[in-house]
Order: sequence, then structure tokens, then C-alpha cells
Amino acid sequence: MYNLQHIKTLAEQRKVTLKDVFTHAGMSEAGFHRSIKNGNMGIEYLDKIADFFDISVSELINDSRLKLLKSPDNVSENVGVYKKLVTTQEELINKQEKLYNSSVREVQDLKKQVEKLKNEVELSSGYSLVATPPVELKKK
Repeated sequence: MYNLQHIKTLAEQRKVTLKDVFTHAGMSEAGFHRSIKNGNMGIEYLDKIADFFDISVSELINDSRLKLLKSPDNVSENVGVYKKLVTTQEELINKQEKLYNSSVREVQDLKKQVEKLKNEVELSSGYSLVATPPVELKKK
């Protein structure tokens, strides 16, 4: 969740309107408020808003998250955010494992194909592709 009050406070301190903020971020007013309400604003927008206030994204986010964590009224909300983070992390780990496993299988398949081709060449040509040390030629 992003704290609208924190963004309002920053805007008031800098004597700008919320419209200035969401316009700078390239968002519509409805999109801005929906993102704040749902807590799913994209990092590109957070980056633009933080840039607008000349602060880091972590400063923009951390202030609102600290208030959430300190508020006893938002315990279920905090648990929900934590579960969402854990679920996202688990999904990323699963995707990484699938990519790794498919890469390993591809390498194994390629090795089998190379061996098969090598055997076919040896059988059809009568030559072995196994490296042998060079033969030294001597004059008689």
C-alpha cells in the first residue's frame, strides 16, 4: 500500500498539487487514485513521483510502510501484504527452477544429438572422430 497522506504532505511541503504529481508521473487522476487505493502502482510511476519530490523510491515507499506496520488497525492488511510478497517470491523461485531444469534438459538433449551424429559419421565414413596422437613420419 502506498500512503496518499504521505504524498499529500510532500506535495504541500513543496507547494504543488496532487495533479502536478500524477501529471509528472504520466498518470490520469483516476489511475493515480486507483493505484494508491489498490497499492499496485508500477515502479516506473513510483520512480517518477520520487524524482518529482527529489527523494528515493525507498523513501517514498518506506514512510507509508512504516506507518502501516506501526498501526494496530492494519494488522490484517500487513499480513495480506506479507502473504502477497511471499507468494510472489515463491512464484519467482518456481519460474527460475523451471528455466534451470529446461536448460539442463536442452543441454542433455544436445549432447545426445552430438553423440548420435558422431556415431553416424563414424559408421558412414569408416573414420573415427576420436582424437589420436599425431603419427611421427620417419625416413627410411
